[in-house]
Amino acid sequence: MSSELDEMRALPSALPDPDLESASAALTALAMKGVGDEEARDLVGWLATWQRRRKPRIVRPRVALFATAHGLAKDDLPYFRTEVRRAIAGEGAWVEECAAAEAELRLHEMSLNDPTPDIRVGDALSPQATAHAMLYGMIAVEPGLDLLVVSALGEGAEDASRVLDTAIAGGADPMPALGARGGPDLAAVAGAILAARMAGTPVLLDGGGARAAANALAKLDPRSVDHCRDAFLYAGGEARTGRMGSRAISALRAAASLVE
Repeated sequence: MSSELDEMRALPSALPDPDLESASAALTALAMKGVGDEEARDLVGWLATWQRRRKPRIVRPRVALFATAHGLAKDDLPYFRTEVRRAIAGEGAWVEECAAAEAELRLHEMSLNDPTPDIRVGDALSPQATAHAMLYGMIAVEPGLDLLVVSALGEGAEDASRVLDTAIAGGADPMPALGARGGPDLAAVAGAILAARMAGTPVLLDGGGARAAANALAKLDPRSVDHCRDAFLYAGGEARTGRMGSRAISALRAAASLVE
């Protein structure tokens, strides 16, 4: 196993604890304003805990989409590449959804022109390449972000998420499995999740790929994903991967505004 992957494995033990004092202060402020809605209180408490702010805010949210050409979804690749390139050019539904939510969009291409091996018959990535993909995912996080939505795009990512989930349920080592059984995009999502925790940025998981990456990290250390929630819970019925998070941002922004 690579030394880089060992370094990644050690990260969860060094992650910051929840800021319960900020959460308590934010909830007290809500009570003083007469806000008793349980969902609003839950959202505000969660944001305050992981932003480490007594007055949580959603001023600078970011949607980070990771796009990989998966070998097990070759039939989907031409359409998938077209949609990704449209988004890079500033066109398409992903761009429109993020603009409507007043969220930054970052689309990260990973092996888009060079499909990974079919993970049903072999490993997508070596341990060293898995570590590099996780490091790449960490660049999706910058100082000053209030919320990060992470998503692995395409049918291939959804298929890979099921393969990874099966491997984790069967007792596979989570760190190498992220790349070997998941692929570059799922490993990158895991890296982004860890970086967000270190930066004090709550995370919304958008789609099966993001959930599978978080599940692998949770198998390693359940505390490593305490700052994550499923975007579907707040997406108002939207169920398309890559778009749930942008819909959910509005719900969280409304809750955070109650503390201002």
